[in-house]
Amino acid sequence: MKGVLWDSRAQEELLEVLGKEKQKASAVVSQIEAILESWFSSRAWEAISGIKPLKGKFRSLWQLSRKGGALGKTSLRVIFVLQGQQCIILTVFKKQKETQEQRYYRRALRRWREHKGN
Repeated sequence: MKGVLWDSRAQEELLEVLGKEKQKASAVVSQIEAILESWFSSRAWEAISGIKPLKGKFRSLWQLSRKGGALGKTSLRVIFVLQGQQCIILTVFKKQKETQEQRYYRRALRRWREHKGN
């Protein structure tokens, strides 16, 4: 894998979720990137719990669900896409209600289309 890329808006969303705590955000970014790189390089697509492909019109997207570690009790969702040898993180949000997730999936899909257009 050549790396994990972050949409700048996803980085801003992470800071919002964590309450602008830059030191904590740095630890969370490292944690997320390490998980994604390990998952991608192992080719054990289903082996790392918390990572799943989305379905239906969102089938080009993947979701990482995480809680604990640098996150503490915060339940975080990271929506990303695979492009060649890279994971591109499109949006990050704090899980609150299942019904809200569709809104974030649509946002990620819009951003992915923007990336593909460039």
